[in-house]
Amino acid sequence: MKPGLGRIALRALAGLYLAGLWMDGIGCNVPGHVLPRSFNLFLSVAALFTEADHYILEYRAEAWVCDERRWRELDPRPYFPIDVDNKESRFQRAMYMHHKDARTMRALDAFLVDHHNHHAGADGIGKDLPIGGVRLLALRIPFPAVGEPVPRYGWRPLEEYPKDVRHAWYRTGDTVIQQRCGGGPPKDDATPAPRENPAPLPDGDTAGKEGT
Repeated sequence: MKPGLGRIALRALAGLYLAGLWMDGIGCNVPGHVLPRSFNLFLSVAALFTEADHYILEYRAEAWVCDERRWRELDPRPYFPIDVDNKESRFQRAMYMHHKDARTMRALDAFLVDHHNHHAGADGIGKDLPIGGVRLLALRIPFPAVGEPVPRYGWRPLEEYPKDVRHAWYRTGDTVIQQRCGGGPPKDDATPAPRENPAPLPDGDTAGKEGT
């Protein structure tokens, strides 16, 4: 290849690369559909962190207590002992990564109910109180104002958080709760699970977008 043609080819390649970066930066998905993943990886460097978080995200669980017929906070930490006291807890990671996946939410539901009812740890609900379902929530806690100190992460009871920062992603369906508790569906008018356009699941459970 002649030296002049080599320079032209390199300039053309550089131009295509810069165009790919620009398209990725404006949100155009064409390179991702056209290029192999190994090539597209090198275009995924533009437009990083374009939107800063405005809140601290933390996940929690509530349980439907059969005998009391009400929701109470269930502390999942005894059942997820790895990184139990920080945000890398397996419960926190499962919720963060899979809160929109109905199958995973149903599996987490069954896991929590089974472990409380048969292997109850210090989860905040008495061992003699069976539960029939769970409500899995996201706490969206606003950051302190600029210049104010940011508190270190620590577990606080759910009741200490105002209701407007609690957003339910999943709730066990009434039919399933009835089967597990041996009673009628819960009368939960006082504390409904806030759900926005929930997707119906085969067994009557609900998983969808965060409520507003």
